[in-house]
Amino acid sequence: MKEKKDKVLLVDSDIESQIFLKTTLDKFGYNVYTASSAYNIISLYGELIFDIVLLNENIADMYLKDIVPILRKDRYVPIIVISESAKETDTLLAFEMGADDFIKKPYSQKELLARMKNAVKRTKNTDNALVFRAGNLAVNFAERKVSLKGKIIKFTATEYSIFSLLAKSAGRVLKYSELIKKVWGKNSSADVKRLHVNIANIRKKLGEIPKKPKYIITENGIGYKMNTFF
Repeated sequence: MKEKKDKVLLVDSDIESQIFLKTTLDKFGYNVYTASSAYNIISLYGELIFDIVLLNENIADMYLKDIVPILRKDRYVPIIVISESAKETDTLLAFEMGADDFIKKPYSQKELLARMKNAVKRTKNTDNALVFRAGNLAVNFAERKVSLKGKIIKFTATEYSIFSLLAKSAGRVLKYSELIKKVWGKNSSADVKRLHVNIANIRKKLGEIPKKPKYIITENGIGYKMNTFF
């Protein structure tokens, strides 16, 4: 059986740079799709599931803070930001926006390939990976740990189960019934009120403002979803 090639979405409005990097990645067996505008990104992302995104900061019609939520709307995908900037503030901003990695130009071919390989491996191998990170929030599913701004949040087993389910489906609404079934079991007597109480406790531990939740969004009468951009 032929080995599946990792699908790469290469986002770069500089066509010359885009062609050069695509040619390089093609040689190493990646299946590369290119986008040079917000329209291209939205169009491609609606049709294909990518294993990794290489995002150059020079996208003329969008800011990094606008692109990441689109890429993380329905599923988690590792994002590596490529930049000509050497400023530490730009590196920090990329991570705050939800990027998994940041690489500065000029970079070696070996370094980029190694970073890509590690990012994809972390995401696919959920037994050893940090598979969700957005802004200052991180969930390590292997260690069952949630951290905010580097500080570990102490959740109960039930709270963690709810939170990890939302993180694994970040950007997608999980219905109340789905969460209850997965957390307490289909034969449990747990109800929506019990779920609401646990969500309230989670939000409190995250320092959420009750009327303006930042991390867990309520879809009234339907369910909850994990925000993908803070």
